[in-house]
Amino acid sequence: MTWKPFRRARARLAAEIRDLDEPSPAWGLWACVVSVVLSVGLFLADVVVSNDIRLAGLSGLGLLATALLGTRRQSLISAAAVAAVSVAEAVNDPLGRPVLEALSLVTTALFVLATLLISRVRIQREHLLAETRAVANAVQNTLLQPFPLTAGPLTATGFYLAAQQGARVGGDIYEVVDSPYGVRILIGDVQGHGLAALGAAHAVLTAYREAAFHQPDVVRLTEQMESALLRYNATASVDGADMERFVTATVIQAGPDGRTTTVVCGHVPHYVVSDGRVTEVAMSEPGLPLGLGPLIGVPRTPLDSTITADCVLVLCTDGVTEARDRQGVFFPLTDTLRELAGLPPGELLERLRTALVQHSEGELLADDAAVLLVTAAPADTAER
Repeated sequence: MTWKPFRRARARLAAEIRDLDEPSPAWGLWACVVSVVLSVGLFLADVVVSNDIRLAGLSGLGLLATALLGTRRQSLISAAAVAAVSVAEAVNDPLGRPVLEALSLVTTALFVLATLLISRVRIQREHLLAETRAVANAVQNTLLQPFPLTAGPLTATGFYLAAQQGARVGGDIYEVVDSPYGVRILIGDVQGHGLAALGAAHAVLTAYREAAFHQPDVVRLTEQMESALLRYNATASVDGADMERFVTATVIQAGPDGRTTTVVCGHVPHYVVSDGRVTEVAMSEPGLPLGLGPLIGVPRTPLDSTITADCVLVLCTDGVTEARDRQGVFFPLTDTLRELAGLPPGELLERLRTALVQHSEGELLADDAAVLLVTAAPADTAER
């Protein structure tokens, strides 16, 4: 019977070896070609030139390219390089200059060790990056569900562009819930952007998901979201300092008869696209963002309206409307929607995203940007 600690140690060693023998990247073949050509070239040069020059030891330079490969392939190429150097030294000067021969072999061996060390560090960092991405994906899928979202007769697609490099989530939130009182749509924007805004985003979104099922009044729904944000602000801190965040939001309740009730909490206007026409839905009094309402105590006022089954709701955050190009010009969202109004929803969304990225010229946006496109038709294929 095998001793358990030994089995565990053997399993850890086997896992480490498997980790180091990861598949080569797509450009691994070029690494092999560079390594072999350089090593063979120096080997042949060492055989041809006079005995006063030792080039075989420099063949280890070619091994540096193998740092892009897995350890197993590196070991095979390294062994071949050491054997080649030994042959070169034996052919060049089988009886004389043992110090030069030893120096050539030692140089090659040092190159081999350096290359293996570089490869090990690279693979470990790639593992760390993969684990970090897996955690980010898990956080994103917990905080924001992947598109498309389906609730009752409505389907929502959209995209999310995080302002922080390497992040896939940030301060923008969205959700569509099928409640006993109709389909409820939320889009919001937390003060700030990137990963620092995740806490407030999670607090508001969690409160919305719970209250949307149980709270019949939309205004009361927003008040419960605000209460959750205030509790979060009371305990949250950033780098040891108290940090009170506010959240702009739009909540829309859509009934089966086409009647909608909208409550805006300091958020940017949304749009209704129907029959090739674009209508901006802006509140005369957009209200205060969540977290600031108790400062004045003015109740939020809902807006009642009616939409048709063939219309498209386009909601966004101010990361879209405030996106600038290099000249500081804001993204022309209204004009862009009018140009795209006649397209199917999926194509409209894709073209809108492309236009936004082109406007910012491929640079990171100054703020997180989210777009939510809600239709009564089945979801078109759209990128997140």
